[in-house]
Amino acid sequence: MPNDTSIPKELSDYIRSVLGKTKAKMKKRLNCEVKPDKYEGKILVLTDHRCYLFSMKVQPKIELNFNYMELDAITSADRNHIQFTLTGRTYTLQTLDRDDADDIIISIAMSLQTVFPATPVRTLVGKFVILPEDRSGIVDEVLDSQSVHEQGPCGGFSSMYRYLCDYHNTAYKDDVAWDVDTIYSSHDTRDMNLRDFDHLPIKDLIPILGTLQFNTWFRKLTMRDIRLQWWSHINYYSAQVLHNRN
Repeated sequence: MPNDTSIPKELSDYIRSVLGKTKAKMKKRLNCEVKPDKYEGKILVLTDHRCYLFSMKVQPKIELNFNYMELDAITSADRNHIQFTLTGRTYTLQTLDRDDADDIIISIAMSLQTVFPATPVRTLVGKFVILPEDRSGIVDEVLDSQSVHEQGPCGGFSSMYRYLCDYHNTAYKDDVAWDVDTIYSSHDTRDMNLRDFDHLPIKDLIPILGTLQFNTWFRKLTMRDIRLQWWSHINYYSAQVLHNRN
């Protein structure tokens, strides 16, 4: 069940206005542990790239939001509990319906799998543990049964790039996507040349390099004249790209 009908309409409408053009794929009422053995009601919202946790107030406040690629771990010891770990902090959620935990886990996993089909979900998320094992197997079966989506030009570059822009909190550049989807694709170009995007600030190149970490279309990376203060970032992703190509 993608949406929880027990969420009051006024709260649901307010959340929709906060998200703007971002479409909610799932909304669930649940409880979040705020202190040891103390829980408060929250509304969890899942979109294509992010998870949001809203307070249960007249005008719900975003108390937590993260890109799925920020997750260090997803753990679930039973059907009514999920734990998200981000940068060393763990958030414990208690669902209200028996199948909600599985629904939430599968939705997040499918979002990642759809955009990054060549990279196992268990690789994208640092730790992915569902107990008992037979329940974990059911989740795997659901993911395995999903048909492979058409990735689009250049191995789905634009979808991956959009995901990485969200992850790095940088603006999605339509001209980058257009150049790759149209020019690179029509010429069957497998060399990503960063000089084609030298009109962009260096920070906007980071999502492009991050995309190459997962994209299997491109086989070569060309760059020059990178400013020293950005070299550590560029060097990290370049090393990852080279590692994944070997």
